[in-house]
Amino acid sequence: MKSDWNKLKFCLMLAAALVASGCSLFSLLPQNIKETPELSSTETLPPDFEVQATEGQNCEPQCQQGKEEITLPEPTSMEINAQTPSASVPTGTATDQPSGGFVYYVFVDLRHQSIPEGSVEILPEGLVLASKTVGTGDLDPAASLQAALSAMIADEHNAWTTKNLTIKEITFREGHALVVMAGDIFGAGDIVLIAARMQFLMTIFANQAVQTATVTLNGENIANWGISNNLEARPIEDVFTRAEVETFIQEHSFKP
Repeated sequence: MKSDWNKLKFCLMLAAALVASGCSLFSLLPQNIKETPELSSTETLPPDFEVQATEGQNCEPQCQQGKEEITLPEPTSMEINAQTPSASVPTGTATDQPSGGFVYYVFVDLRHQSIPEGSVEILPEGLVLASKTVGTGDLDPAASLQAALSAMIADEHNAWTTKNLTIKEITFREGHALVVMAGDIFGAGDIVLIAARMQFLMTIFANQAVQTATVTLNGENIANWGISNNLEARPIEDVFTRAEVETFIQEHSFKP
């Protein structure tokens, strides 16, 4: 017990002496400890790279050997303007309706309606045409003819049929209308084709700006629809007049 007390006393005296002399207890420890330099955020070491400091020396000079410095670029910002693409809608389609008014002729469905006043009888109690007005206001003559004829061709009560009848061109100049069409038209007998011809002509001359007109289908004058004698055929450039169309309407006007 006394020997242990002596040892403890000796250690305390030794420690006090060291403190008094300014020496660190850790300076007595062996100096063979490996040091690894602290890496900054911009430094990396290759795999299995190890730097060992020489005993008692600063490791910083040795740490610079074999060290690769990587400089990370500053992050850049990109401004993206997300815009909703505007859709755009095409004009001039078949479903467009003109803003002005126009008149066209339709076949009267004699099974479900009475004959309207002012109708034109092509075949009494069989084929009757009546006028139909759509919209109000004024249209350019060519645009009005385009709208009226398109509506007439598409009417569900037509006595004639077609699969591909189209209007290729309509021009209007100094009271004269030129209507060029392509496709086919079918009717049960000459009388139906005659009625179809007068339906086109009365629709065209329903436009008060039209004084004369030339109307063709596949390069042939529609005046020849329904004729039974080729001697009666009219040339392609033959012109219809307002007077002859109005005379036909008066002569075939429906009389109740």
